[in-house]
Amino acid sequence: MDEMVTKGYAEPVKASFASLLPHYLKHQKPRLRQRSYERTSGIVENQLRPFFGSMPMASIRRAEIQEYVTERAGQISAGGVTKELNVLKHLLGLALNGN
Repeated sequence: MDEMVTKGYAEPVKASFASLLPHYLKHQKPRLRQRSYERTSGIVENQLRPFFGSMPMASIRRAEIQEYVTERAGQISAGGVTKELNVLKHLLGLALNGN
């Protein structure tokens, strides 16, 4: 497996999106100021979990993310969508790296 990872391949994560959220929030809590953590936690619990929650991590592709962006763009500002996407990107990166 280590050989595959060094060549850019990583085994798909079999867990659901929702099952990784507690680990992500625990990881973020000591790294963020209280207010930033509350904002991140709100994004995770109120926006990302309802949309992606039951999806297996391996099934989240650009199409699903674009669908999320399109839906959210009709509801909030472009800056708000960017913040939510940054949280999603960080969360997915941690899941991919196994942190």
